Parts: sequence; structure tokens; C-alpha cells
Amino acid sequence: MGQSGDSRIKLFGSRVAVPKKKMSKSRVRMRRSHDHLKPVGVTICNVCANSCLPHHICKFCNTYNGRNIRATASEAADSNQD
Repeated sequence: MGQSGDSRIKLFGSRVAVPKKKMSKSRVRMRRSHDHLKPVGVTICNVCANSCLPHHICKFCNTYNGRNIRATASEAADSNQD
């Protein structure tokens, strides 16, 4: 059988919120309707035509808005030798 309110006080030390009625599947699912994952916006890189996140550096060609942002390892080695 179910627990009475007094035994719950002994178990948890204070009063616990207990629903008066069972929530229907419809009501639960309506509440959870906004919990789904949103689709990720993807843009196409202007330089290499790979997909990348908007407002982020392209991870394939290291460019942002058509400009080279990060030097690759070979470019960094060339600039250190000069």
C-alpha cells in the first residue's frame, strides 16, 4: 500500500510536494514539446566550400569572412625562419 503523509515526513525530514492527480500523457508531452534539440545552423565557407558554423573560423582552411586567421604549422615555420 502507499505511504501516508506522516511516514514521508519521517523519511525526508520535511514535507515533500506530492501531486494530487496523475498527469496524463498528453499533458506531459505538451510540457516537453520545447525540450527537443534545435537544428544546428550550417553555412558554406567562401574559400574551401566546406560546411562550417556561422560566425566561426573554418576548421578546414582557417579562414573567417575570406581572411586567413590562423597560420598553419608550415606557414608558422616559414615565418620563424625569416
